[in-house]
Amino acid sequence: MDLGLPFAAAKFLCHPKENPSIKAFMRIYLQIPVAGNEFQNSQIRRRQAAGPQSHVEFRTLILLQKSKCEVVPRLLAHRETKQIEDGIIPGGYITYLVWEKVRGESLSSEKFWKLDPGSRQTIRDKFREVYPYVCLSLIKYILN
Repeated sequence: MDLGLPFAAAKFLCHPKENPSIKAFMRIYLQIPVAGNEFQNSQIRRRQAAGPQSHVEFRTLILLQKSKCEVVPRLLAHRETKQIEDGIIPGGYITYLVWEKVRGESLSSEKFWKLDPGSRQTIRDKFREVYPYVCLSLIKYILN
């Protein structure tokens, strides 16, 4: 149906062994079998293997890092590689992203709509204040 490759993603809160007070997020993108092939042998699943896929989150973090945007979390590490031979898709892609956890609390859609109208407006106002910096960083990067 031309929806792209199937994948699974998981996000983890993590820290370096030597300094548990430093927090970061890790997201892992993993190519998974096309529906109906989950239990086929590894040779059949291997035929579905694809090279690294450029997920929007990954492209955006890299672009904002290159543009030296100061109002988004820093990308600390990333790796694009292949799944091991006994992986769910042998030779299929697996991508790791690690970015800093910034101060504050994550805001889900559910949390946002449970807030009082004044708090929601404060968040909108802050977003409107910061958003031009993100756009300007991207424009400067593209033009240079």
